Amino acid sequence: MTITAPLTQKISVRRKRASSVGGWAFIVTGIGHLAVATLAPAPEGAAAVKAQMRTVHVVIGVTRDLSQLMTGSSLAMAASFVAWGAGVLVLARRDVLRRRDPLVAGMAALSAVLLAISLAFFPAPPIVTMLVAVAAFGTAWVAAD
Repeated sequence: MTITAPLTQKISVRRKRASSVGGWAFIVTGIGHLAVATLAPAPEGAAAVKAQMRTVHVVIGVTRDLSQLMTGSSLAMAASFVAWGAGVLVLARRDVLRRRDPLVAGMAALSAVLLAISLAFFPAPPIVTMLVAVAAFGTAWVAAD
């Protein structure tokens, strides 16, 4: 028993650490998204923003231009990433994640889907953070009890 206890503790620490790395990858992605969303557009992008402002949509009686919708979506996405990452950190800290836990598999799957989207549409930063998240949650998922 004394021989296996330190090994179990080591693996539990490995799973917690890996899950925490995945959580931080989401937080960093969200903060980066927030930073980009709040930047003023480059001069060459200003014309696109003006065109968005001229494109008006009425949804359930509420009138918004496309620029407002894009900004709101970006801010909501940033907040969602930060909140998801923070939730993962809480779970990891409480040591509730177990080997082959469906929740960890779900986090790995979500990270993989977001990685695929990032590869198709985004620049390097979210690709890197989602690669880190996939690797981290994959490591947490296979860490034995």
